[in-house]
Amino acid sequence: MEFNIMGNEERFCDIADALGVHVANMGTREAAKAAVEEIRQMQQDLEIPSLEQVGVQEGDIDTIVANSITYRLLPNNPRTVSEKRYSANSFKGAHLMCNPVTIVSNEKRGFYMQGNSLIKGCILVGGSAQTTKGSSVYELYKTVTLQLLIDRETNVIKRCHFNLVSPLTQEVLEEIVTGYDLTESIDPLLNQIRADVALSSTGAVVQALKNAYERYKDVKDKSR
Repeated sequence: MEFNIMGNEERFCDIADALGVHVANMGTREAAKAAVEEIRQMQQDLEIPSLEQVGVQEGDIDTIVANSITYRLLPNNPRTVSEKRYSANSFKGAHLMCNPVTIVSNEKRGFYMQGNSLIKGCILVGGSAQTTKGSSVYELYKTVTLQLLIDRETNVIKRCHFNLVSPLTQEVLEEIVTGYDLTESIDPLLNQIRADVALSSTGAVVQALKNAYERYKDVKDKSR
């Protein structure tokens, strides 16, 4: 992601704004870098494993490059990518932000998919909602965004992440949301948040959760 900043700084600035970064007093390059840092923080919060953590070794890099360089959407990348730009160092600390199937050979797909235990059997869905214009929270987050990691079979929320600055708010929401069963309805969860979280951002948090829930239901309905 950081590699692509100079390919379209304005778009990365938009990403930072959508993630809730206060970009009003930032330059375009600063805001673009802030978007990358926000994603890195999200990776840490969701404990998304690095390539090394799922068993990719330096000797696998040539195979990964050979398979990823022909990916059909690569021409849409903001910066031109060539095999020379790939190296072992490029993958140090790299995370599985895409499906491993797109970067590894057929014979190794099963191995890497099994190693990616966080997402196995789950789906990651996101939701967003605008905060009230003119409110105190609007200057911090024009948009509240969140991600839910949901078990496909049990419909239980295993992990969650919100783009809120306060660690305490993040911790409280995680405690309320994590472990909730979405099988019947999301309304009891929303009512608990309304009752226990009296913040100016609560309305946007509730709406973002509704948005994520509707996306999850849509995915479930299409998979039947």
